[in-house]
Amino acid sequence: PPASLPTPTHVLHLTFSNSEKTIFAPIHRDIWAVKTRLFARTESTNPGCGTTLFARTESINPPLPYQTLWPILYDYIYTSSTVAVLADLLKHQVPPSPFSAEPPEVQQYQMSALVAKLERIRRLWHNAAALGVEDEALWLVMARAWGVWLAELME
Repeated sequence: PPASLPTPTHVLHLTFSNSEKTIFAPIHRDIWAVKTRLFARTESTNPGCGTTLFARTESINPPLPYQTLWPILYDYIYTSSTVAVLADLLKHQVPPSPFSAEPPEVQQYQMSALVAKLERIRRLWHNAAALGVEDEALWLVMARAWGVWLAELME
């Protein structure tokens, strides 16, 4: 989170279904409560805790499917920068093929690269869904990036 924010109220203890890695991410309840359903689930699973649940730093353990796309989502929650998300999802153009002589191999290489780009968007979508992200702008920017790569795939 940006240094200008107060002390984080919670820590996300993230585990990923596609990785053995664990990440501890400091978060601020008010920001995450506006952008996700993360705290709605926490409050409903801890009935009777009321405000005392948030009076100290609590650990929340939401399982996420994909570790590699976590930084994009984390940054977005704090910055709301659809420009940064779109730039990240579109920044890697399809690389030139290492196969210069064989057109079928070139086409297959380019197709695989495009499918990998679509897969990144799909993984970000799954992470956002797992956290219950309710920010429509994020969903729209993912749809836009998907459309760009899908159009290139169809050419």
